[in-house]
Amino acid sequence: MTFTRSILATAALSISAAGAVGAAAPATASASVYTITGTVFHDADRDGVFALGDLPLATATVELYGSAEDAAARTGALRTVTTNALGVYAAAALPAGTYYAAASADGYRSGAVAETTVGGLALVGVADVAATTQTDLTATVFDDSNGNGVKDAGEGNFDGKTLIFIDVLATKKAIEDGSLASIDVGSAISAALGGSLDLGDAIRFRTTANGRPLSFTDVPEGAYIVMRSPFDLTIGDLLANTSRVAALIDLIGSGSADALLGMDPSMLSTGDISTTPRNEYLNKLASGLSRAVAVVDEADTEKLLGADASHQLGSLTGTVAQAAGLISAIPAAHFAVVDHWGTGYRLTDLKVKKTTDLLFGVRQPVSIAGTVFNDSNANGRKDGLETSESVTLTAYRADGSVLGSTRTPSLLGSYTLGNLPYDTDIYLGLSGTAKTPSVRYTGEVPAALADVTLIGSYRLAGDGTANSVSQDLGLATLTAPTATVGADSAAGTATLTLTNRTSAAVGIAYSVNGGASTASTVPAKPLLGSAGTRTITLTGLVPGENTVAIDWSAGVYEGGALTLSVVR
Repeated sequence: MTFTRSILATAALSISAAGAVGAAAPATASASVYTITGTVFHDADRDGVFALGDLPLATATVELYGSAEDAAARTGALRTVTTNALGVYAAAALPAGTYYAAASADGYRSGAVAETTVGGLALVGVADVAATTQTDLTATVFDDSNGNGVKDAGEGNFDGKTLIFIDVLATKKAIEDGSLASIDVGSAISAALGGSLDLGDAIRFRTTANGRPLSFTDVPEGAYIVMRSPFDLTIGDLLANTSRVAALIDLIGSGSADALLGMDPSMLSTGDISTTPRNEYLNKLASGLSRAVAVVDEADTEKLLGADASHQLGSLTGTVAQAAGLISAIPAAHFAVVDHWGTGYRLTDLKVKKTTDLLFGVRQPVSIAGTVFNDSNANGRKDGLETSESVTLTAYRADGSVLGSTRTPSLLGSYTLGNLPYDTDIYLGLSGTAKTPSVRYTGEVPAALADVTLIGSYRLAGDGTANSVSQDLGLATLTAPTATVGADSAAGTATLTLTNRTSAAVGIAYSVNGGASTASTVPAKPLLGSAGTRTITLTGLVPGENTVAIDWSAGVYEGGALTLSVVR
């Protein structure tokens, strides 16, 4: 498959004449009385003959050359003319001799080469130049933040994402004749530039850059698979790319994903859920892609590409429909065709849509992000002068297996735990500090995580719109208030004195013998004093031993419990 933008290959014009024949432009001594004229037309039935139903092309450029070599190289044109509204061109006042004509028009490719000789009594030569429509296909890889498959306002394009463009019939032929398996992948990658790699004329890798969609220009008629690569092509890592591309060729030819699945998962990571390694993607790719390539019949494809628009928009049949169905089972893949008239259709999900733009929404895995800081005033918020703190945060499954872990930087304190799964209970654990966290998980703790300081639990639905969790975490060094009880009275009361030597007030809730809890506060240490105190009269003491339970907190921080025994 050769892509050539807006070029109609050289057409030589055959006109019988009695004059001299030569490969170069006529000598200047020859009378310049000859004219070459004709029509540049869209050859709808591709028979090379201008006939009913073929569309003349206005404003096409026709260039005349004195040799076939010049015409092929597009150098040294002897005359340049433009077709009129009826697609007709005319080049007059030409010397006798042999000429070669080449034409160009946006979106078209040329027909076969022909030559013409004018001279003698043949003053006018007529040559019609055939052209066939070419189509540009674009592929847009975008941040599908809500997972709806539609590029909504505010969803930007992704750079560094690799797509694979597969010419189905060319790939099938390359598999059958062995040329695909014999490709020297290392040499091909060595010659690749900027994330672009061609495996013969059958398979092309392209990588997004500069925030722009990928453009496959001047695509000839045919059936194509455009899909996300299970790895992003990094030209800087030649060895890894060679192994991965070779494994993908094996997958296409054999239908087995074993070679790819056997690789280090980090070699296959694209950073999103569409192509995460070791999930259903690679297995579906193996079972669907190779079968789709193998099943497509050239005759069925020719029939589809030659059908009129009304048929295209109807139901799909034959082996092309089978292939489209197989591709529909693969995430992040499109099946498309370009017909004889250069019209592009997307056949993904067995739904025919007239379009040349293929969308690839990339949904990032779940991430948990936030800031860890020293909360000096115990308000749970990071204020201007509060420093950051370095701790370890780990994401767990309920069975205790680790999904990811990070050490927060001490200067910034900000963190991100990424590549986490959807539809999974994710537990966030804290370690590496003796300080008390501002947030604690209060739900049922899985047995496997009983010894972990849990901050929270999160679950994001795969079919929901959220893909991230924000979790800031304050840390504080807490000092429990001291508690003393004075002698009990005959009336069943005693005096509880609470002392707070910190600069923040302490909240308490106390109860006697498991009775109702009463809330109070212990004031902060005053500027000129050593401690703040609170005196409380305990009532309802019974003869014998009494238990006083005191829960305390500082700001948003839960400090734990104190227990005192009072004997009456």
